[in-house]
Amino acid sequence: QIAVLSKADGFNSTDRAGLANQVAQTFRKRGFVITDIGNDPFQQSVKDAAIVRYGPDTELMAKTVAAQVKGKVELLEDEARLEMTVDLIIGPRFRTLRTVKEVTPLLQPSPAPSPKGCEPVATPSA
Repeated sequence: QIAVLSKADGFNSTDRAGLANQVAQTFRKRGFVITDIGNDPFQQSVKDAAIVRYGPDTELMAKTVAAQVKGKVELLEDEARLEMTVDLIIGPRFRTLRTVKEVTPLLQPSPAPSPKGCEPVATPSA
């Protein structure tokens, strides 16, 4: 199960009727709150699997949503956006979402690098 609760809008920019609704259902099962579903009101041109639009305060949510999509996803920041939601715009190359098992490692933080000059301590042999 995904630990981050995100609010998202699901928009379809393809000619596949009902696709945004199908994807939204899966997102809901994963704990996301879907606030709007339909065709993209901005008619954003999408070339790849998807675009995730977000504002300055929702970058982590955008990356969490983008990680769900199998395929190339463009992250598009709108600095003027005030809503605490992100938009997932499904594109023509969208095929499927990743499984929860595939997504989980993508959302794990990377280990912090050792500070410069720090080296592992050799353990004394007995």
